[in-house]
This record gives sequence, structure tokens and C-alpha cells, in this order.
Amino acid sequence: GRSHRELANTNGIAYSMERTLAAVSLEAIREQSTGYEFDASPFLADIDARVVGEAAASLAARSIGGEEIETGRYDAVLSPIAAASILGNILIPALSGRNVKAGRSPFAGKIGEQIFDETLQIYDDPLSPGAGSTAWDADGVLTQRLAFVERGVLERFAYDLKTGYRYGEVSTGSAVREGRGEPGIGVHNLFIDGPRRSDPGGERAVWIHDVVGAHTANPFSGDFSVEISNPFWMEGGELAEPLRTAMFAGNAFEMLRDIGGLGKDDRRVGRITLPSIRLSDQQMIGK
Repeated sequence: GRSHRELANTNGIAYSMERTLAAVSLEAIREQSTGYEFDASPFLADIDARVVGEAAASLAARSIGGEEIETGRYDAVLSPIAAASILGNILIPALSGRNVKAGRSPFAGKIGEQIFDETLQIYDDPLSPGAGSTAWDADGVLTQRLAFVERGVLERFAYDLKTGYRYGEVSTGSAVREGRGEPGIGVHNLFIDGPRRSDPGGERAVWIHDVVGAHTANPFSGDFSVEISNPFWMEGGELAEPLRTAMFAGNAFEMLRDIGGLGKDDRRVGRITLPSIRLSDQQMIGK
């Protein structure tokens, strides 16, 4: 679809922009198994419906006959979809200056401290191609690349005009608006980045394609408990035997403090671009 945005105020701001978005999704069913895939981009040329359909069908077919996983702790590899679902519901609220000032973020008072694995970079780049690309935010403030975390060290928080004015901070151009609601603090095109390895799988691990229930995660504590979808054993970077659906519980902030590696499979999921992430010693609840 195509949208047109205009923003004007009594301070002389008068901006306008055109935006496009193409999306395709498909759920395939094979016997008792299902597989879901999707793709979305501001550019129609980036979308290949056949690839999406084949991926969904393959997931459904390969998931047939999955074995139950024993309750215990395992290494895990989160696909970009699964990682974005968990981190988007926890990490973005924790970086909000409004939540920091209100005491609702665990990062309050930690600017300059090591909070994550020293390989991690987390930044918002509104001027890069993506679902949230924009030269100005919902307040009319010009946007710029914002580094939230560099080499695991917390550098800054996100502010809009309202929060900045209230607490004596400068807006970072991070105001976003959903529909006709009031602007709030958010991200435009968030990137989770760091050194890559061609095989994030390493030793045997549980590969997780997607999760259900990430919206119930606690953004203050970082705790989550989700149902995993289309899990497989992964060996040597390749998917092996399918597994049945199970529960995955943990803490997102602790996960990011000691990651086992990032893959080379970057993917844009909504407003977040990230690779697959390998994690050690994660709690799975099965039979």
C-alpha cells in the first residue's frame, strides 16, 4: 500500500512524505503440522511470494513427526523472527527515556556501563531503508543515527519532545505515532549487530523458528515465557530432526550478556533488523 504523511505546526514546520509498504504471508498445513512465513518491505522488488510460500510449506513438511523434548537446559539458536519477537517487546521499552525517568527501566543510571555482551551493537538508523525510514519524527524533529549500545556499553536513551522538556533532556528524534494516537517514544529502524560467524549453530542446539506469547514478557525485569513454534535440533549449522512445540522461559537481558554468536542471516522483522542469535544454557519445558 501507499501512504502520505504531512506534519505542520505553529513553529514553522511543514513536512510531507510518501511511504510504500508491500507484505505477503502464508501459513501451510501438512497433516498435523503447520508452517508460517512472511516478508515485508517498502520496496515491492524485495518481495518474492514464491520464496515465502516455499519456506512455509517446507517448515510444515519438515515438522511432521517431531519428537518431544525433555524438560531441561539446552543451547538454543533463535531465528531472526523469534529473536525480534522477544527483544522487541522487552528491549525497546527499556531504552525509552520516559520509562527510565519513571523508574520502569532496568537501565536507569547505567549510562557508560557494560550491560550486554561486548560484541553487541544496538542502534536506530531512521535514514536507512526500512519499514520506519523517515527524515523527521512524529514531533517534527529531524532524525539521526542513534547508538544505544556500543560494544555492550550503554550509551544513551531515546527521547521525544514531551519527555525531553519535562526532564531537561534533548529530543533524540525518537517520537513515533501509531494511527491517530499521540506521539510516543519508539524506534524507527532498530539494528542489533556485531561480529558474525557463518555457523551460529556450533554444537547441537534447539533451533527456534518463531515464538507465541512474547507480548506477555515483562519489559522491566526482562522475564519471558513463550511457546516455541517449528523447533528443530540443529547440528553443524544445519536443521536436523524436528521437535514438538515446547515452552521456552528466560530473561532477555541475561541472554544478551553472554551470546554464543550471531549468524550471517540478517533479516528485517517489522522495525528491527537482526541475525540469528546463539544462546547457551536456556530453559526448555517439554515432557
